[in-house]
Amino acid sequence: MLQYGLQLKYAVSYFAVILLCLTFINVIPVIRYRDLLFESKCSTMQNQASLIASSLSSLYTLHSDEVQKVMELLDEERAARVIVTDEEARIVYDSVDGPSSRGRYVLFSEVILALEGKNVFSARLRDGVLTGKACVPVVTRGSTIGAVYLYEYDAELAALVT
Repeated sequence: MLQYGLQLKYAVSYFAVILLCLTFINVIPVIRYRDLLFESKCSTMQNQASLIASSLSSLYTLHSDEVQKVMELLDEERAARVIVTDEEARIVYDSVDGPSSRGRYVLFSEVILALEGKNVFSARLRDGVLTGKACVPVVTRGSTIGAVYLYEYDAELAALVT
């Protein structure tokens, strides 16, 4: 009787260790894959925002007509929304609302931080949609003259993560 009890304990322990190993083998790669997708989204959006900002940095001040011309040349349609603000956080270009939003203030925390000279990125996975926000300052002659804000949402990428 003692022999069977000891064998049962070894068998249960063996299966518990195998189950634990299989769990880690399946969970860790999924977490790492999700992290890589977030890093990829960050890098892509930061590069896109930096490209727009560097194109606008040749301007001394950001006026809506000049910014509109630069944005038409860049033809940036990958982001769901692109907003360019002046140094006072007023919209000079908005890819979604167009001219109707010009002159309005943008009080997104990302824009405020970018106007302080910081590059900002945030992403959120919620309700099956991955949303990403990136904002970079537009710098001319060492001073910040505005900010470029990008917003993207991606349900397909979110489906890969969940």
